[in-house]
Amino acid sequence: MQVNFGAPEEAAMLSDLGVAVDQARALGLPLMCMSYVKRATPVTVEDLRHAARATADLGADIVKTSYPGTEEGFRAVVRSTPVPVLIGGGVRTDDEPAFLHLVQQSIAAGGAGICIGRNLFQRQPVGPLARRLAAILHPTG
Repeated sequence: MQVNFGAPEEAAMLSDLGVAVDQARALGLPLMCMSYVKRATPVTVEDLRHAARATADLGADIVKTSYPGTEEGFRAVVRSTPVPVLIGGGVRTDDEPAFLHLVQQSIAAGGAGICIGRNLFQRQPVGPLARRLAAILHPTG
């Protein structure tokens, strides 16, 4: 599911989330909600905290959200959300070191992992970056 807080369709998306949660529970399936804030004004950490917590409170088992730009900000999102929180990949970037640093920060802040598409799968070859991400997500210590 996806809920875009601040969008004109927010209320309908929240209602759909409630229905999907009930259906997923009846089937014994976990539900991930992509919880975003979509509006013309800048999105704050508090906006992301509210969105992530609200979707978790409505029954999402996992929340995917935007990275707020700082480790401290993401830590606040993670701490206020009672289910695992993943970051999305955001806008496509060719700055691989910056992208990997963002993933490292999200994990250091307590993030449960990543749910990333274009910033991984639109690279050729995919393997080298996938291995670097795996090393961040599953360090061998």
